[in-house]
Amino acid sequence: MSVSGLRVLAVDDEPPALDELAYLLRADPRVAAVHTAGDATGALRVLRDADIDAVFLDIRMPGLDGMELARVLSRFAKPPAIVF
Repeated sequence: MSVSGLRVLAVDDEPPALDELAYLLRADPRVAAVHTAGDATGALRVLRDADIDAVFLDIRMPGLDGMELARVLSRFAKPPAIVF
């Protein structure tokens, strides 16, 4: 976690759910930055470019689903916390 707060990534293939989660996360004073992605590929792009403390994952997504993405993230040298 950064000194100023958590940097989080929300991943969901349903835009209304993703927008609502991002809204709620941005309203939390403990959260410094909120990134979003609509699928696992987008999530991996964000994770390549940003230092993320926690990833909020949708379990059911087309392509690589949330469980599979969590397995990939667990192999990172410094894996983020995962929330389903």
